[in-house]
Amino acid sequence: MCGILGFFQFDAAPRPDLRSKFLRGLNLMYGRGPDGYWIYADNTCSIGQTLLSITDPEGPIRPYVSNDSGIVGCANGEIYNSAGLRESLESEPVEFQSESDCEVIAHGYARWGDRIFERLDGMFGLALLNRKDRQLILARDRVGIRPLYYAVHPDYVAFASEPRMLVSSGLASAEPSEEALYHSLVLRRALEPLTMFRDVLAVLPGQRLKFDFHGRVTSHTFGSIPPQTGVGTSFHSAGYDTASIRNALTHAVHRRIPDRGKYGFFLSGGLDSSIVNLLAPSDPGRRLPSMVSGFDAPGVVDERVMAQEAANRIGVDLLARSVSLERFLDIWPFLVWEAGEPLMFNSAVPLFALCREARSMGAKVMLSGEGADEMFAGYRHYPGFASREDDGSVDYLLNGNPEVNLPGLVNSGWLADPAWGGRQWGLLRDRLDAALPFQGKRNGLARVLEFDRMTFLRALLMRQDRVGLTTGIEIRVPFLDRRVVAEATARPANSHLDGQVGKRILRTAFARELGGQVSSVPKVGFPVPIAAWSQSPAFRDTLSELNRNLNASGFFRKDVILHLLNAPAQADGHFRHLWTLSNWAMWWQSRVCKDTARESWSSLAAESMRAIDSRHSERLVAARGLPCVLSSRSWNAPEACQLSDLSGSGRHLFPVAQALNYSMTSLSDDRS
Repeated sequence: MCGILGFFQFDAAPRPDLRSKFLRGLNLMYGRGPDGYWIYADNTCSIGQTLLSITDPEGPIRPYVSNDSGIVGCANGEIYNSAGLRESLESEPVEFQSESDCEVIAHGYARWGDRIFERLDGMFGLALLNRKDRQLILARDRVGIRPLYYAVHPDYVAFASEPRMLVSSGLASAEPSEEALYHSLVLRRALEPLTMFRDVLAVLPGQRLKFDFHGRVTSHTFGSIPPQTGVGTSFHSAGYDTASIRNALTHAVHRRIPDRGKYGFFLSGGLDSSIVNLLAPSDPGRRLPSMVSGFDAPGVVDERVMAQEAANRIGVDLLARSVSLERFLDIWPFLVWEAGEPLMFNSAVPLFALCREARSMGAKVMLSGEGADEMFAGYRHYPGFASREDDGSVDYLLNGNPEVNLPGLVNSGWLADPAWGGRQWGLLRDRLDAALPFQGKRNGLARVLEFDRMTFLRALLMRQDRVGLTTGIEIRVPFLDRRVVAEATARPANSHLDGQVGKRILRTAFARELGGQVSSVPKVGFPVPIAAWSQSPAFRDTLSELNRNLNASGFFRKDVILHLLNAPAQADGHFRHLWTLSNWAMWWQSRVCKDTARESWSSLAAESMRAIDSRHSERLVAARGLPCVLSSRSWNAPEACQLSDLSGSGRHLFPVAQALNYSMTSLSDDRS
């Protein structure tokens, strides 16, 4: 797992300002890559990658480069079938420079072109520079587990693993997207490809974008989550073989365990994380105790109790931690700043605390049960949709869905300009209509599942990515393995339900090992005691400040947060509404005050930022006559940097003192 960033010019004019912005953005990616970084530069393109080295920690720090040096690439993610792809590529002479799983991407693109993306089985957001044809290629895995964003300008395109890197660096504007602002209130997150920033777009899952030297772009979809099968025969009469899902999940868990280094598992005590823990091999030398977080507050389900019962049943050690209100209030604004968007899930805070703990114990990889509910119909609202006829409307998808805020409430109860809200709701409805076509009156559950996979699941995956990699932890998700996803979508949607309970096939397949108590635990998901804390002076003071931010934005009726804070919690979704508006206000403040994280949460921000010395870097990447690569295993020691050509074989290595003699203007002499 890594962070990637770069820009690609549509002309040959020297742009030292772009490289300065690029270096500024790279400095924000330390958390995503604390093990070092590399920078590629030629006269019209710069690409950088920060490294969280898992597969090949002792390998060379350099771009992924094809043997003819025609393809230069970077990638954030893991390719689980890299061994098979290496074997296919080595049928003809190919010289690999490392053991990295992602190196197959550059060699594969040189051999197969766009067909490489169909062959990749894993999670990834990647960028490839085709030096011969002067093209930039961006691609994202078919489920959307790893993110990738881009911003197109008249004379260049920039890309990054996070929107914040593009905006904070100046490579993209910080102007908000009006559509996304509205999405974040109704869906609680922008519907991709939109982001909270007007000029920043997400590469869609399974999408390949190709930019040429003239600024033209082509798009191709190479894969996606298969459509959900609609109404079918009942579970028992179909005679489904549970062995196939057990085999698929066992394979998925095992292939996500790293070959070296420490790793761990989250264990909430629910069915999904219990299955992942159960299927993992015994590995006492490298496996950490499974981890859970809880809160010492009244009126909240304590997952630590459920997790201990599950751990005892499975036979694994458990590490339980608690997050105090004070710690929550310290971490929360920092994570909003890190995410570059309002937090949809308050569970991001305890997840952050657990990831930091895992990292302090030497782990770089954690496995999670995320994705099971969306793939196997685990949420409590799904049985209601199975019994309702679908009328084909977008309202059908929203009514009865506890994770959305209804447009009527948002427009008439929150917004200062309800007419603006009405126009935005029309735009959002059109987007959802186009993405989720009517499948028949009896197939409402299938359409709702696809809606949640397009919205709620992608928001969960964003949480995993941002929170984990802020701490240097890669979170892997076996339930979104290609084989497991195929199993879930091929089964009729209603077969996942057993009356009012979902995930029927999973409960049946693992009933013997987990027993009825574990397999029947309701979905909770690191519950945060917002209701109990809402009476705390510290929490109320924070929300009062956020209320002032909301008022200052001009978008909302006066004192919306205070009205919710002081009103009795009787309406459905009361605390979800409070969380939605508070996070919106916190994001708005972080957007207009770019240095807030450094000033207010310096201890956390310092862990996610490092300073690459721009004077050294700009001179190092300006080696005369070469498209060059600067690489370092240290963020804080310029003398550790090395400069090389694209061969990466030890040739053309320059001591720093010699490299510093090159001037920035020499970069324009490069014509390769």
